[in-house]
Amino acid sequence: MTDAAAVPPPAPKQTASLSETKVPVVQIMASNIKEVWPSLIHSVKYSSFIAIDLELSGLGDRKLLMKKSVDDRYTAIVEAAKTRSVLALGVSCWRVTRDEPEPEYYVQTYNILLLSRDNYTVEPDALQFLVEHGFDFNKQYKEGVSYTPSTEDMIVFKEKKSPEPIRDLFAAILQAKCPVITHNGLIDLAFMYQVRLRYAL
Repeated sequence: MTDAAAVPPPAPKQTASLSETKVPVVQIMASNIKEVWPSLIHSVKYSSFIAIDLELSGLGDRKLLMKKSVDDRYTAIVEAAKTRSVLALGVSCWRVTRDEPEPEYYVQTYNILLLSRDNYTVEPDALQFLVEHGFDFNKQYKEGVSYTPSTEDMIVFKEKKSPEPIRDLFAAILQAKCPVITHNGLIDLAFMYQVRLRYAL
């Protein structure tokens, strides 16, 4: 764990309110990960709670995701997570700085561009949605932080000792032992598992 004294200065304090529409977001890419990563891990370590959101290359068959049977839904989600990719990972680290008379929070938000080392399925509707909301695919393919989906044997992978910062992030989140809020619940968890959350476990 990086010593706190060596961590870059934190982002400016943000006092959360319902009226806010924008907060500063630190973009993490292959070109700046060495400089920014210690700050992210430090923020995670001292969080009161953490919010996570994923941008995906698709979700698979929507009809299967809407099945009445929970087992059928789970099967469809797992299949999608195995064949689609996480394109970006958003992490917001919230620390309560005051409870009364009104709660105040110190918030640091990071967006990590990711690039899978394996082939994956893309869905036109998903990509169109992302483009319409400002996602830059040129930057993702040029600057995305590489990760290996969970398709290899864990023991074999550990022996390779390949650098996988995303695994280190998930390990830090687990070690923080604070509540984690997701956007799409089970879907996000399934995709995070494929990004090797189980390595951290």
